[in-house]
Amino acid sequence: MDVNNSDDSLKNAIEILNREALAFSLISLASLDGSLVISDEISELCTNMLDAEYRITVVEEEILEKIETGIEEWNVLKSEIDNDELREDVAEAVRMELMIALLFQSDFITTSQEIETKYLSKHHSLGRQPLEPLLSFYYPITLDIMVDHVETSSGQTFEKSAIERWLADGKNHCPLTMIPLNKSLLRPNKTLRKSIEEWEDRNTMITIALMKPKIQSNEEQEVLYSLGKLQDLCIERVLHQEWIIMEDYLPILIGLIGARNSKIRKHDQDLLCILAKGQ
Repeated sequence: MDVNNSDDSLKNAIEILNREALAFSLISLASLDGSLVISDEISELCTNMLDAEYRITVVEEEILEKIETGIEEWNVLKSEIDNDELREDVAEAVRMELMIALLFQSDFITTSQEIETKYLSKHHSLGRQPLEPLLSFYYPITLDIMVDHVETSSGQTFEKSAIERWLADGKNHCPLTMIPLNKSLLRPNKTLRKSIEEWEDRNTMITIALMKPKIQSNEEQEVLYSLGKLQDLCIERVLHQEWIIMEDYLPILIGLIGARNSKIRKHDQDLLCILAKGQ
């Protein structure tokens, strides 16, 4: 129900009754041929209409009061509903945050376990000395180990930046076979890249293991060199930090905090800070 429309209807009815009562009261009794009966009837009618006005006013007030009460109750109910929805939203947000935290924790644990499992699996199969690189790992022109490898239309693999410079200089043939090259056909050699990465990882693991007795020696220069090498490896890749920890270096590094040599103490503290921050 529209409150405004109901209010207007009641007011209109009262106004009509008022006008009619006033009209009847203004009628001259003389114009009614002095009929006492008619005069009495008109007076009674006026009285009845005024009584009706009063009753309508009372009814109007009761209706409006009920409407206002209903509106207040609805506002209270709506507020409670809004608060319930807000509480549900907050609860849902909290549940989502907890779920994300648990998933992150689970992912972190799984990742750490996977790293350790892979490390130990490779570590057990390692030799005691670094492995020599295969000939295919070398860039044939500079004889450096390739980092970003691409295969050309001639079937030869080159360092990407080097072969791009070769082609940019207007040399449109293969440096090795002299076969004309298609500049648009430089495909990443994923198999070779994977092999080089595997070789580098194994050699890094061996290097980390080999430095352990050196860092525990009484030769200060060897200790300094080993600390510097470990620090470089940590900066190179976060994964190397995991490997150093898995090799149980922490007790050794903590023991070096009290070293007499100030340079050793400084290098040791820097390395411990990197491992603590994990970056």
